[in-house]
Amino acid sequence: MQISHTDTQHFIEDDGEVVDEHSTDICVHHKNQDDRKERREVLREYKPVMVLIATATITGYLLTLYSQYTFMTTVMGLVLIQFATLKLFDIEGFQEAFQRYDVIAKRWPQYGEAYPGIELLLGLAFLALPLIPYAAILTCILMSVSAYSVTRALLGHKDVRCACVGSSVDVPLGAFSLVETLGMALMSLIALGMLYM
Repeated sequence: MQISHTDTQHFIEDDGEVVDEHSTDICVHHKNQDDRKERREVLREYKPVMVLIATATITGYLLTLYSQYTFMTTVMGLVLIQFATLKLFDIEGFQEAFQRYDVIAKRWPQYGEAYPGIELLLGLAFLALPLIPYAAILTCILMSVSAYSVTRALLGHKDVRCACVGSSVDVPLGAFSLVETLGMALMSLIALGMLYM
């Protein structure tokens, strides 16, 4: 290996190949910048979902601070109500977006039309103590089907928008969507287990 220096550049000659270390450093710097831009873009795209979940979490904490409601089921109820409300603003737009990846809505379009109402009722049920067991079971089933649909779409590399917050908010269907649906399904199971412990 021979190493030569110049005033402006540093070269390494190895096996007949010449590498400009200065250029390599620039490439690495640009790659790091691109990675940071990509992360910021992901955060920007999913910001509406994160804001809704954060709002529901804070509200749920305040509601359960001095009451008999449990924190987790209250947050779940509030999240479902908020998501359902956004879908109800434009049911036709939601239904169209939902049909592109949901396995049930593809076969039965009426399911996509009824989904916001189902989600709203489940959210309200989580805030009514006697109905929590039924809400937990149905939510677990609903979110498991959604998680399966999202997984199929991601594995098929389908470029579709997530309908989780309705059609008025532009959110990509990605890993965050899968985590959200699986998280809700898991919390439903935990809530159910806590009721019978």
